[in-house]
Amino acid sequence: MKTTEELTRDIIASILVPLIKDFDGTQGMEAYVNKIPHETLETLSMYRFIDFVKENIIAIRIAFRCDRAVAWELLGRLFVELDTITELGKRCKKKIEVLGENLKCQNKLSHDKDLDDRIEEILDIARHFKVDIETGYMEKKRE
Repeated sequence: MKTTEELTRDIIASILVPLIKDFDGTQGMEAYVNKIPHETLETLSMYRFIDFVKENIIAIRIAFRCDRAVAWELLGRLFVELDTITELGKRCKKKIEVLGENLKCQNKLSHDKDLDDRIEEILDIARHFKVDIETGYMEKKRE
C-alpha cells in the first residue's frame, strides 16, 4: 500500500499536471480552474471518485432507513472502490480479516465497553496497521 503522502502526491499530480500544461501564466490559477469546462472536469479521476462517493453515501443513508440488505451491498461496493484507491493487496485484506476476527472474539467476552470505546479501539488498531503497512512498503521500496 502506498503511503498517504504518495497517494496525496499522485492525486495532486493527476489533477494539476493535465491542467497546468495549458496554463499561460497571464491569469491566476483560481481563475483558470474556474474556467475549466464541465466536460473536462468529468474526465478527471478525482471528479469521478468524488461523484461516486457522494452518490453512494446518499444511497447508503437512504437504504439504511428502508432496506438494510441494499445498504450493506452499497457499503461493500464503496469498500471495493476505496480498496482500489488505497491499493490494499490480498495479504493486507487477509490481515484485516484476522484483526477483525480477533477483535470480534474479544468483544464477545467484554460486553462492558460502550460504543465510543469500541470505535476508538478499532480506529487505534487501524492507525497502527496503516503505519505497519506503510513502513513495510517503504522498506521494500528502498531495497
